[in-house]
Amino acid sequence: MPISVTCDCGKSYELSDDMAGRRGKCPECGSALEIPAVEISPVEVIPSGPPDLGEQAVMNCWNDVRNVLLREFTVQGDDGESVDLVLAWEGGRSQFVIVGLVRSVNGDEWMSIKSPIGVLPAEILPRVCETVHDKVCGGLVKFGDRYWLRHSVPIGNTLIDELLTPVRVVASVADEIEEIFVGGDAQ
Repeated sequence: MPISVTCDCGKSYELSDDMAGRRGKCPECGSALEIPAVEISPVEVIPSGPPDLGEQAVMNCWNDVRNVLLREFTVQGDDGESVDLVLAWEGGRSQFVIVGLVRSVNGDEWMSIKSPIGVLPAEILPRVCETVHDKVCGGLVKFGDRYWLRHSVPIGNTLIDELLTPVRVVASVADEIEEIFVGGDAQ
């Protein structure tokens, strides 16, 4: 569903819902545009146990999370304990995201959401960290030779929005940081 945005200069735009919660520039005057977040409609998950009687379906285990991911996103890979996603935006940009099962030291299930930023030279890491610091999700971590944005969410009586929103936010923030510091999807 398109999102309507009107700049202070009076110019109106219809943007795809993939742009929700992001910032952009008005092509007309160059002013900053805040694109409002959209409400995400709940989807029904295949329950792993007794059905939830609440108004919104909840996820109680990794298989519930995995089922929602497989239904809601473009899936590039699935090994049972992690799902590789590709989120696409207007203008041909896309962002790779891995959502995987991790367990806490006491055995509780959590979902790890991570998205690559790229290879970053050591001298710019302080600036990258300052940029990540102002975001609502995760932290900067290094896997192999690449830096990733990572965020974790506990699984158990978890609302679907508590999965879908962080996945989209992590992808959006990683894409923004990648654009600023790496120059795009080249790596």
